[in-house]
Amino acid sequence: PATNLLAIRRFDLGVGMSTPAPAAYLAFPELRLMRLEQSYRRLDDTRYGYDAPMFGYNAILEVSPAGFVLDYPGLWRSAARLE
Repeated sequence: PATNLLAIRRFDLGVGMSTPAPAAYLAFPELRLMRLEQSYRRLDDTRYGYDAPMFGYNAILEVSPAGFVLDYPGLWRSAARLE
């Protein structure tokens, strides 16, 4: 969720906009650096569509007004409401 915060803030997408967001991914335990193709699509003020095809993962991320991910479906959920 912390790495998503950086991208969400950096891209500052308007509602309805999307962007590719390739990133470096370090695979463990083999310590192999790979390019991770991913993308973000802003759905509204608190939700982003997120897609990472390499992992077969796509979901709708719920975020705070500051861009902190509050719900990363199937992987992580915030115990506190971050504003």
